[in-house]
Amino acid sequence: MGYMATVTVLMDHVHEIRDDANFGKDLYYAISEHNRPPNLQRTYLRGAQVIGVHHADEVHAYIVGGNMGRDLGYVTNWTQSDNDEAILRALADKLGYNIRKKPQRKP
Repeated sequence: MGYMATVTVLMDHVHEIRDDANFGKDLYYAISEHNRPPNLQRTYLRGAQVIGVHHADEVHAYIVGGNMGRDLGYVTNWTQSDNDEAILRALADKLGYNIRKKPQRKP
């Protein structure tokens, strides 16, 4: 498998993307430079932000909101990518927490 990039698009600026002849090239450089040292990163570009670039075999957790996004990092491998509970448990474990199911309420 190859690599993947996660990009958010700011809808307030989508018209700028439409009109920007260099957006594709700028996005290419932002993705290509994303994992370089922080002083070389170009993660923001007009109307979008590159949040993460990682190998396709990895499952990463991203949070998005407030016109920003953040990669919480590697959670698990691709074999669990369709198991929401396993992903949630792996993320909780990474952050130092345990998950327990709520008790069933009696009718």
